[in-house]
Amino acid sequence: MKLSEMPKRLRDEVFMLEIERVLLEIQHGWNEEKRGLPDAERVVEAARCYLRRKERKEHPRGKFDDAGRWYPAWEEVQGCCWLVLPPSRSFPYRLLNHCRTARHVAALYDVDERELLRTARQLQRAGRN
Repeated sequence: MKLSEMPKRLRDEVFMLEIERVLLEIQHGWNEEKRGLPDAERVVEAARCYLRRKERKEHPRGKFDDAGRWYPAWEEVQGCCWLVLPPSRSFPYRLLNHCRTARHVAALYDVDERELLRTARQLQRAGRN
């Protein structure tokens, strides 16, 4: 869905969330410990994170609202999250499921998605996740 096709209320909410995320990024320098790793180590760490999330051994940071819908914490939100429809009462885990995907983890660790998946397959075959 293009931004121009979104309802005005949702567009305003998206802009406010993006502004808050940028402010947090500036104030706290979140994810710097992950982005500061050398490329090879960052890809391996991202692949391990992806496999742990895929196997439900690790969970994305976030919280549930009163209606049981899950929303990611600010440090978890990436650009890819804006492409996912917001959770509803019928589908409360949309964003939770998205935050377990390779695309999201690759964005979180600032690595190439294909490289992450390749490394994850190698770790799975070696049994070291």
